[in-house]
Amino acid sequence: MVFTGRSISMAGSFMSPVALAFGVLEITDSAAWLSAVTATAMVAMAATMLFGGGIADRYRRDAVLSLTSLGAGLTQAGVAVLLLTHQHPVLLLPLAASNGVFQGLTIPALRGIVSNLVAGRGLQRASSLLASARNTNRILGPATAGLLTASIGGGWAIAADAASFLLAAACFARISLPDRRPRAKDSPTMLADMAEGWRYFKSQQWIWSVTVAFAIFNAINRGVWQILGPVIANDTIGAAGWGLRPARR
Repeated sequence: MVFTGRSISMAGSFMSPVALAFGVLEITDSAAWLSAVTATAMVAMAATMLFGGGIADRYRRDAVLSLTSLGAGLTQAGVAVLLLTHQHPVLLLPLAASNGVFQGLTIPALRGIVSNLVAGRGLQRASSLLASARNTNRILGPATAGLLTASIGGGWAIAADAASFLLAAACFARISLPDRRPRAKDSPTMLADMAEGWRYFKSQQWIWSVTVAFAIFNAINRGVWQILGPVIANDTIGAAGWGLRPARR
């Protein structure tokens, strides 16, 4: 169930940027609105990931993944309805922010759940299998989203993306892990743990300098591949061509 759920969740995550970009352009034909929707989701995700790590360390990761995948599926379904009914794009912003929050909560739990299930050589094999699934989805996800957008429209592509998250939620709901919540009365709170982690982060120059460098790189990369690229492709090779482009990291 973990492999199935995580594979489906990754497929949805890789489908989402292409489907959303061309879905927004389909109803607005505006790079500004696409930038606003994308930036809203990115900021919400980045702001939530710190809390997502704390939650993943203190609560059952299977429950966290089930709830966040359900939330992501419902918000994407809302986006699909807005795109299919051609509503004003400002209504996409709260849904984009909500989806970013759910993604920020999902990523830490998704990366750490394998170590809760297997150990030793089994962990290495499981990690290799999941890496293969990730690389496959990296290629098939955008291609599928591009073909769906070109054939039936961006709204329906987002609807398929929503369905993938809901299916992943059903898979995660069938997993049962031990309760991770601290039971001792004197155990530190999640905020105290986060504060300690922040102090360590600031004290290690190589960690925060690399983090800043990757933040700048990812901001530029997102701007090119999720905004500028789709805008140009919309007038040239179309959604299908953009979805079939070589996968980028």
